Amino acid sequence: MSQCKATNRQGNRCGRSAVPGATVCNMHGGKAPQVQAKAAERLLEAQATAYVQRFGGRTDIDPPTALLELVQAKRAEVGYWAEQLADREPESLIGAPELALLHKSQDQLASYSVGSLRAGVNGTTSDNAMQAARTLFTVMQRAIDQLGLTADQRQRALNVIARELDALVGPEHGEDDL
Repeated sequence: MSQCKATNRQGNRCGRSAVPGATVCNMHGGKAPQVQAKAAERLLEAQATAYVQRFGGRTDIDPPTALLELVQAKRAEVGYWAEQLADREPESLIGAPELALLHKSQDQLASYSVGSLRAGVNGTTSDNAMQAARTLFTVMQRAIDQLGLTADQRQRALNVIARELDALVGPEHGEDDL
């Protein structure tokens, strides 16, 4: 639990524990309705963040893939909040912090999605796979050139590699793309 951020009359920091999710203790405004509401929202956001992180965020990825994963994670968060509200009566949703967080997550999802589309990420996954296949094909081609194979052996090996890479990348790309 965190320490209250308020100061006492002597100017020293308050030594009490803050209300869970809040930045102040009960003596320094922690009982105020707006502080309680914000504290509840912070606790719910922390809970949602922990839930979404279980999906396993990655840091070793390129920016387009990161954008796609951000959109996916935000979509999972929207699903989480929608699930939290699914069984509630409409009257109980008025002023509910979960509803505010659902709307916030939906707005962020829309923003991230638009940003991804503007960055050209819509076809990026398959484009990235194709670029990786081209790079791998070039490396393999150079390795085969160093093996001293006959022209026929070399061409057969390259054809096999191209077919296998094409199978990995997908049917929308042909061998000629490599």
